Amino acid sequence: MRHLGKALLVISLLIIGGCTTQPQQVVLNPVVELIPSKIGQQTSVQVKVIDQRPQQALGVRGDTHSALITTNQALAAVFDNEIKKGLVSKGFVISDKASGTSTLLVTINELNYKTLKGSLTDEVQIKGAIKVQAKKHRSELNKVYEYEREDEVLVEPGVATNEKWINEALSETLKRLLNDKELLRFLAAK
Repeated sequence: MRHLGKALLVISLLIIGGCTTQPQQVVLNPVVELIPSKIGQQTSVQVKVIDQRPQQALGVRGDTHSALITTNQALAAVFDNEIKKGLVSKGFVISDKASGTSTLLVTINELNYKTLKGSLTDEVQIKGAIKVQAKKHRSELNKVYEYEREDEVLVEPGVATNEKWINEALSETLKRLLNDKELLRFLAAK
């Protein structure tokens, strides 16, 4: 009987400990599938990416602010790398100097993961938003690209699922930017 009491205590502690929402660290690795083209006509573009999100965490799991989803990568650097690779695949040449024929300023305004508690299920919501300012000669083009995903879940997703969903949000947002024909034509105009 004494062993049964100890076993129940251990099981209870495991259940309580298992229900505690823990912080997660994800690896950002967006996959942006693009169809290569020559729309850029070897036009040089200077790219600058700024992360203006109010906090560096990617979001919060559960209803506690101690269970942050973070990354050890700089989000602006991830965007910068993918945008440059995408522009090169579209026929542009990347310039590191202000002497680029066109400039592309990308401002990351939002990438946010949150859990909305329900009575039977929870809802995971991921939102992203970037603002783009393209300049060429004396002309300017401003665009906004947004992403939103909502999933109902019975249990809180693990790190692998959250990493997958966050990377899908990044990938889709970047894909929208890099497939925007209006933006690409503007940058390539002679």
